[in-house]
Amino acid sequence: MSAEKETKRYYLFDNLKFILMALVVIGHCADANPDVPQLYKSIFVFIYSFHMPLFLFISGLFHKNTKIFQKIITFISLGYLSKLIIYLTKLGLYGNATFSFFSDGALPWYMFVLAMFIGISYLLRNVNKTLVLTVSVLLALIAGYFSQIGDLFYLSRFFVFFPYYLLGQMIPETLIIRLNSSKKIRLLSAVILTVWAIICFTQIDTVYPIRYLLTGRNSFASIETLKVWGFFWRFATYLITTAISFSVICLAPRKKMPFISKFGRSTLQVYFWQTTVLHILRKIGVTQLIEYPEGRILWLLIG
Repeated sequence: MSAEKETKRYYLFDNLKFILMALVVIGHCADANPDVPQLYKSIFVFIYSFHMPLFLFISGLFHKNTKIFQKIITFISLGYLSKLIIYLTKLGLYGNATFSFFSDGALPWYMFVLAMFIGISYLLRNVNKTLVLTVSVLLALIAGYFSQIGDLFYLSRFFVFFPYYLLGQMIPETLIIRLNSSKKIRLLSAVILTVWAIICFTQIDTVYPIRYLLTGRNSFASIETLKVWGFFWRFATYLITTAISFSVICLAPRKKMPFISKFGRSTLQVYFWQTTVLHILRKIGVTQLIEYPEGRILWLLIG
């Protein structure tokens, strides 16, 4: 790869990680109140349709079968440290909290699942990746029918999100750079993203049920409309997520951006601390902005 392309690749993914991390926080802000306004429902579905799958895709893209044990221990340690800080924060702010060693639906799941992805990818390193991807997608489609597969050991998210991590290992970085550099592909990506945004903001009552699939933690049995046809709904969700994710990749800026490129290297810190900050903001009453039309936009800007 030439030095020029290497530089573009470097800034492309830093910029992309910054954008995704900002959307992760905004997505959690949009879901921070039980009485979610229609606007927030639309924002939630739009963001969740690609932000975590794309994050995991990028992680898979840079996966290397080196220092595996060290990486696994690091992410598990970060996961438990995050759980502990969230537990102490809730205990200090609200006077009660629960701590579970092997189950969690909150943010620490990402660190544990990433550790699992690194480990399983190493164990399957010599197996045909197309075969592994096919089997992993089928397992994810079938797993939704078993309510026992949930937050315990983060199994539901392991099954649902592993295909994205694996896909990242399979697609060459050079291909992504070429797609991002193609004017025709960028135009097509803009059209796809615009159409999806219009659907999310005008047909939210129709598409909102897929939010339970986008989080990766819900079984089909827990969603009335998905009990029978969950297999096909999840497959359709995979197609939507893949199309939207690649559209976002192709539209991401590939040149060095002030502030964005620099802080795109430090997204894990933001992910780690965001729950603590949101709990503090909720405690001091900042989330009450959601009760007012103007305040809803301000709350997202705070995010």
